[in-house]
Amino acid sequence: MVSKYINIEVVYAKDNVNYKLVKLKLENHKEYSVLDVIKKSKILYYCTDINLAKNKVSIFGQLVNLDYIVSDQDTVAILRGLTISPMEARIQRVAKKYN
Repeated sequence: MVSKYINIEVVYAKDNVNYKLVKLKLENHKEYSVLDVIKKSKILYYCTDINLAKNKVSIFGQLVNLDYIVSDQDTVAILRGLTISPMEARIQRVAKKYN
């Protein structure tokens, strides 16, 4: 039996502590693109620092375009840029460990 609805999650992590998760229940009779889902989630209203021209989007770790059609149980992740380089992060961890 085909379900009447599909369930989608949209998530955006501002940093390692703060994040926003929106769960959607959408009618199954229509195809929804990643962009449609992001707009319906209203996450752009809550997280004003998101710029879809710059931020990449993934589903289960795989980069996708905004026109990619989502499926039931997908989690759309809006990715943010690095705040510091991986090398700088390692230097800070080592310094913290030995101080």
